Amino acid sequence: MLTIGQEFGRFRIEAKLGEGGMGVVYRAFDLEFDRVVALKIVRQELFGSPEGRSRFANEAKAASKLHHPHIVTIHDTGCVHGLDYISMEYVEGETLQERIARRALGIDEALRYAIAMADAVSAVHSVGIVHRDLKPGNIVITAGQNVKLLDFGLAKFNDPANVTEFTATRTMCTREGQILGTVFYMSPEQAEGRVVDARSDIFHLDRSCTK
Repeated sequence: MLTIGQEFGRFRIEAKLGEGGMGVVYRAFDLEFDRVVALKIVRQELFGSPEGRSRFANEAKAASKLHHPHIVTIHDTGCVHGLDYISMEYVEGETLQERIARRALGIDEALRYAIAMADAVSAVHSVGIVHRDLKPGNIVITAGQNVKLLDFGLAKFNDPANVTEFTATRTMCTREGQILGTVFYMSPEQAEGRVVDARSDIFHLDRSCTK
């Protein structure tokens, strides 16, 4: 756990934004590029092996190539004192989860959010990435009513056709019996630790828009 005011590499920690199964997200100031960012510190136990850390970095970098009005911009990834991180665009607003908890959505509003997210997910899939953690808590609505998809900490490339189901399953498990993701929104195949592809994200999106 980092403390407020602490320097972490080139970042100065300003506030804790949230915590989940993948790690902790902070608002931080990038001292090198003179900008506020969202800094996700990934839990050490998730990508402890060199292979796991390399895959994590490569997939985050792939996601950083996405430039879309409804997708958060990923700046870069790195490691400081053995802690892997993702530096992302800081988006100020409330999550869809928070908005739903605060009040019911009107039909027009709900459709607008769903269309924006479908467009974002299509862009993600077009470059061969599966998000794997689509949920209302990873969708932010800004003060200007723009919608942004966040958190590519679980993103993965589509597995090549010649990869066995066992191999593909192991890429999404950190330890035996531990599956990454948010249970309520998981597709059946993700919950069972089987191969996932773009269809799994569509399942997540459907649950996010209807629950």
